Amino acid sequence: MKKQLLIASLTVLSLSSTAWAEDPMNPGEPNHSENLTLDWYGVPAGTATDPNSARSGIGVNGKFYVILQNKGVEVYDRNGKIKQIDNATAWVSINCDDAGNVYFRNDNAGWPGSAGAGWYMSDDARFCVIDSKNDVVVASNVKMNGLPKCRFDALPHVRGNMVDGFVTIPVIHNGAGNIGHIFLYDKLGKPAVERFETEEVVKKMPAPANGNQTLSMAMNYGEGDDDFLAVYANPHMEVTSWLNGYGNGIAKFEYVFDEACYKWTGKYFNTPNHSSVGGFMMFSYNGKYYILYPAGQFAKDNPAGDGFFVMEEELVDAPTNTKDVEETKVELHKAVAYKYAASGITSGNNWRGLNIEPIDGEDGKFKLYFFSPGRSMQVWTLDLSGSAGINDIVADKAEAKIFGGIGEIAVSGAEKAQVYTPAGQLVGEGTGTIAVAAGLYIVKAGNTTAKVIVK
Repeated sequence: MKKQLLIASLTVLSLSSTAWAEDPMNPGEPNHSENLTLDWYGVPAGTATDPNSARSGIGVNGKFYVILQNKGVEVYDRNGKIKQIDNATAWVSINCDDAGNVYFRNDNAGWPGSAGAGWYMSDDARFCVIDSKNDVVVASNVKMNGLPKCRFDALPHVRGNMVDGFVTIPVIHNGAGNIGHIFLYDKLGKPAVERFETEEVVKKMPAPANGNQTLSMAMNYGEGDDDFLAVYANPHMEVTSWLNGYGNGIAKFEYVFDEACYKWTGKYFNTPNHSSVGGFMMFSYNGKYYILYPAGQFAKDNPAGDGFFVMEEELVDAPTNTKDVEETKVELHKAVAYKYAASGITSGNNWRGLNIEPIDGEDGKFKLYFFSPGRSMQVWTLDLSGSAGINDIVADKAEAKIFGGIGEIAVSGAEKAQVYTPAGQLVGEGTGTIAVAAGLYIVKAGNTTAKVIVK
């Protein structure tokens, strides 16, 4: 059911079916895996619809936090906009920690900064922290100083509670060959900075051809004595940026205690069709590590950033991407969930925001948040309790045949079909022939989706 909320001008859809979820922005979009249930989605209104202003966003604790550069943060829940947190120096990056604290860049000079073009300057770099329980700022202008002039656009998800404990924030120094540094904080005290790559690794991970315009990210993950680092960078590709449609690989590092540094394992996560304008999110369940990342079909030579895959950790020697969706499915050896996108990149070079939260009291179930700038906020329930791969989640169904006729749509090879308008409204369903008025329709029958014209 679609509902227009005048108080916030937010279009929201609530669904209960796990078999098919219709996206009103992409009617007829290919199916998602059946262990994903779309709880609700909304299209932010007003300034947030401008992708040049709403550069990124993150979902946490049942809400979305959309950052508007040099304006502040808008807070949304399923009923619409609930708060505006003003900040005249808000920058382009926002993320959260495991405890639900949201943090965003707010350099002293705002965007594009004192040096122009978004350069990181040690004396300017700052971030603020929002408590998502009551949506108040609990820490302002926390310093991120200690690096040379460089470019890093993306803040990662942070393990632990950054307000009450010790945390690390790894960043990728894009303008100098993807050299990495880690900011260390104890209850957001004065940070120390440590380098996490060796010269040998840096030489294998050269600066991208377009200089400093990458959207790289790094994230700590692991449990117990395991301390790993996933780094969004690909030495096997000449250009690793949002300008390159093939995206980037995710390199795995491990912490060597005897040498007090992170070292590259020589391996990469298998992330087919990883959108080059997206980040990623590492999480664990039942002793296994998983990665959530934006992906999908290709449009205009770019992997669509408004879909996503969830993959169990699978390491390869060299990361690859493909433009063919069917080939991508073959590559998904350890995929556990997917939501395909059909329309391609929808908002230029802006960041996609992803987050995973365990659901209290429900083992193996998670809330999955996905933000696509200026386009949609999505909340899904992900069920990993079955620990199945994608081939076990979605049955292999025969392809249905769909034809448009005069005053009707004919369907064969499927038990039931649903007919939608291009706006996403369900106008008919049934078997065999379905009577409809003349026009363009999206028809979903079994595992097949088609656009048809009825005369």
